[in-house]
Amino acid sequence: MPNASRNRRAQIVSLSMTELMILLVFMAIAFSFLAKKEGLKEIPRLQYRLNEMMHQNATLKSELAARQRENANLRRHILKLEQFLSEIGIDGRTLKPRSTTIKIGGRTYKRLSGHAPGRPACALASHFLLEFHLLPNDIITGTSLRNEGDNAKSSAKAGFNTLASGQPLSLGQFGDAAHELARSASADYGACVFAVKAIRVTNNAETFDAELSLIQRYFYVSHN
Repeated sequence: MPNASRNRRAQIVSLSMTELMILLVFMAIAFSFLAKKEGLKEIPRLQYRLNEMMHQNATLKSELAARQRENANLRRHILKLEQFLSEIGIDGRTLKPRSTTIKIGGRTYKRLSGHAPGRPACALASHFLLEFHLLPNDIITGTSLRNEGDNAKSSAKAGFNTLASGQPLSLGQFGDAAHELARSASADYGACVFAVKAIRVTNNAETFDAELSLIQRYFYVSHN
């Protein structure tokens, strides 16, 4: 009887081990199938990411080429500007004139200290074109300071004879004549202004300020 019981238990244990082995084999097959299926799913995702990276790389290469072309164009433009500045007598590094004269378009302009080179003084051998006296009661008189070395055509410009007549001019009369002179001078001299002297006669500060401000609207002024 005891032997029969032991044989029965052995059969049960053997059956259980067999079922366990079958279960393990089934699980292994299922795991292998799932792993293969997931691997197949990963391939399209990797291909998509690869295509996306290749597209981004092509875009970056195109942008780099465009920037290189822009950089080359800027270098050529800078070289032209440096050449132009050198020809007119301006230092390309400091942007300051190398001397007291600037040559632009075949014309020579004098530079006044403290004024930007973009608006130089019109070149005159005598340096100053006119001398103005700032009188009481908003009156200005002017005389010519041109010498024989100055361009004779400046005396024929509109407004010059009025300003240089020595006659008393109201602020309105002075402004009209100065405007005419500045406009006609610009046609021949370019973007420049004439230098003049201004001598204060009036003791009234407000009158002096009004007269001086009007003169400075049209001329570079040296005053005392």
